[in-house]
Amino acid sequence: MKRLKKFVYVALMGAMLLLLTACGGASSKSITFDTGTGDKVKVTLNTTDGLTLSQEDGVIVVEEGEETILQGFFIDLDMVAAYVEEIEANDSIVVLDQGEQNGITYVFHSVAHETFTEYDYLIRINDSNTGVLIGSAISEEKAKEGFAALSFSVE
Repeated sequence: MKRLKKFVYVALMGAMLLLLTACGGASSKSITFDTGTGDKVKVTLNTTDGLTLSQEDGVIVVEEGEETILQGFFIDLDMVAAYVEEIEANDSIVVLDQGEQNGITYVFHSVAHETFTEYDYLIRINDSNTGVLIGSAISEEKAKEGFAALSFSVE
C-alpha cells in the first residue's frame, strides 16, 4: 500500500510538471479602446517576452520593466493623411520601413530632434476609420520590438 501511495504521488507530480510545461506558451494582454473615430479597437500585446500593456488617459503604453518603450494614440483618417504628407515633405523624417501585415498598413520612420531621435509607426487600421501614431524615444530596436508584439483589430 505504501508503494502504491508513493507511485500515485510521483505520477501526480509528473502530470503537474507536464501541465506546467505545456502551459508555458505565448501569453498576451488586450485592451479595447473607444477611439473617437466611431471604431472600437482592440489592442493586443504579446507579453511572452516580458512586455506589458496599459493605457493612461486613452494613450497606449508598452513597457519593458519600468521603461516605457512605446506610447501612442488614435487618430482619424484625415490625420493619417496629414501625417503621410508631413513624412513625405519633411527632410528630417526618414522612412525606415513600410508595409502591410495583420490588417494594418504602416510607415516606420525616424524623426530627428536636436537632442534625440524619435522612432514612430504611423498605422492605418484597414477597413476602419482609425489610425494610430505610436513611437519610441529610446531606440529603433525598442520601437521594432514593441511594434512586433502588438496587433490591432476592430471590434
